[in-house]
Amino acid sequence: MIAILQLLAILGLGYLGTHFFAERFRARFHVVTGVEFVVLGVLVGPHVTDVMTPEVLTQLGPVTSLAIGAVGLTLGLEFRFATVFRAKQEAWELSFFGVLTTALIVGGFATAWAWMTLSPDMFLAALPAAVALGGIAAVSAPEPIATVHRSMEGQVGLARTLESSASFDELLATLAFGLVFCFFHVGQTAGVRPLTATEWVAVSLGLGVVLGILFFLFLGRESDPDRQLLALIGIILFSSGSAYYLNLSPLLVNLVLGAMLANTSRHSTALRKVMGTIERPITVVILVLAGAAWKLDVMTHPIVLGLVVIVLVGRPLGKVIGGAISFRYGEPSPQLTPWMGLGTLAHGGLAIAMAVNFRQVYTGIVADGVFSAVLVSVLVWEVLAPPRIRRALIDSEPALAPRSRVSV
Repeated sequence: MIAILQLLAILGLGYLGTHFFAERFRARFHVVTGVEFVVLGVLVGPHVTDVMTPEVLTQLGPVTSLAIGAVGLTLGLEFRFATVFRAKQEAWELSFFGVLTTALIVGGFATAWAWMTLSPDMFLAALPAAVALGGIAAVSAPEPIATVHRSMEGQVGLARTLESSASFDELLATLAFGLVFCFFHVGQTAGVRPLTATEWVAVSLGLGVVLGILFFLFLGRESDPDRQLLALIGIILFSSGSAYYLNLSPLLVNLVLGAMLANTSRHSTALRKVMGTIERPITVVILVLAGAAWKLDVMTHPIVLGLVVIVLVGRPLGKVIGGAISFRYGEPSPQLTPWMGLGTLAHGGLAIAMAVNFRQVYTGIVADGVFSAVLVSVLVWEVLAPPRIRRALIDSEPALAPRSRVSV
């Protein structure tokens, strides 16, 4: 209880302390993730002021899992088959090629780096980290694209394509990331024999489906938003707790759960609105805890430095190559450009949630390297991505002009 009260106090004081600066920072650079809360977490963490000690962070582990599960549920509630089928083909193609090339480049180079720097035994233990890093690097956020688009005169067809593609990136990357916990599962069960990777996949997907059915039956005709919120919190607690206990990803379990509700429940629209009311506070919790858990002293380790460089270089390379392949071989459209992959460089909070989730299950210097590489990449591209997004939109319609900046 003390740890939770301490977290709430830090969040409240941090919000008040950063609000004035952060609003102007976002208006100037179109930053939407809230990276100032990562910095706040670093400042109150064990490696700076030690306000949040390692013991406090350990006690807040279930809270972290709950927040990560809520992110997965929110993402799943956005996955509606009707919307997916109405999406333009070029958005799917850009997402597929962008995720594939980025995951292969980052994951491949991370695997090669681990092979060159680690012993054979350590390399096998580091393999899930390299694969997970490729999946996390493939994540793109649609919110920065929409923010940049709103700051420009006129409507750009490419902006909608980039937003849809980034949303699909989140789905594909979350699915790939969740499967890492199945194929490289940590720990044993109390059964007769250890489960195979395929069986862990079935457990992850089946748990989300079963919980979705139970929640659908339990919710019934309930339409009161407060009761719906309590029901959602209850089901997230159960699903995230189950995933935490089984060393599975609450992101994947809750993604499947949310997709079930989005496509079967008559209250799916209301549930999305309810989750929208708590999405921002949940993201802030994850950002602060991620910053507090960041081991800054490992940044000088050669393995960690290598992974940071691989992500910073490999991620934009993969996105650009994926966009070029989609432009060359995908559905022809006058709004597409060879460099449109630059419009999907913004990471978003989902990447940090993945990194935190990975560190909950996997340990070691390579896991710390994955965590550090993701946080550095998010911090860098939150600032550098908006100008690239604007450039990609202008390239698709050269007559487009930025709106006059309003002084604040």
